[in-house]
Amino acid sequence: MQSAFTVGQLVRVRKMAGRLCEVVRILPVTEGGRHLYLIRSEQGAELIVTHHELRRA
Repeated sequence: MQSAFTVGQLVRVRKMAGRLCEVVRILPVTEGGRHLYLIRSEQGAELIVTHHELRRA
């Protein structure tokens, strides 16, 4: 399965009340098949999230 989001894309994170973030890096898929992304908030905080926690901005 190919990654649904790309580096530089703006996304919203469900657990951050829909705050706008940018995809910084696409991380390796976990053994369980989950796609992981490193994202950065507008305030500069970075967080690793799964595909299911994101939605397009």
